[in-house]
Amino acid sequence: MAWTKYQLFLAGLMLVTGSINTLSAKQWACSWENSPAWLPSTSSDAELQGNQTPA
Repeated sequence: MAWTKYQLFLAGLMLVTGSINTLSAKQWACSWENSPAWLPSTSSDAELQGNQTPA
């Protein structure tokens, strides 16, 4: 069964929009590398900061 032009268009559109979504999500995640102080720190953040947690 051959693909119709509409199906090829939808597949191409999904590929393009999915790629844009992936790249923008990565860019957004990288922009939070130096997260604001009001965000809770994760264990990986604590490890990077030398485990500066209160006793």
